[in-house]
Amino acid sequence: MTLAEMSRPPKSAQYAQEYPTWVRSLPIREQVNPKMLEAIKSKDADVLKSVLHTGNKLLRKIFAEETGVKLPSTERDTRKVIDEYVAQFKSNKQQEVSV
Repeated sequence: MTLAEMSRPPKSAQYAQEYPTWVRSLPIREQVNPKMLEAIKSKDADVLKSVLHTGNKLLRKIFAEETGVKLPSTERDTRKVIDEYVAQFKSNKQQEVSV
């Protein structure tokens, strides 16, 4: 299963069987696979670029909530913002190590 598939519930009949009512009633963020949230926290640019495409509105919204970074509406600019976000994190981490 790819990370992009982790954010989508299975098809309707299968979804109803695999996910009990209490899971479907959870807020959307809690229905997302924890591995996706870990990918956001680990700041893996390759993984983020592969799942935060413009068609994946749920994960883009969760990314914005988790990081405070609003993603642009184009693929090119989204990749650029992700690269800048990851570079900023790495820069801050290097500064902490050198102090």
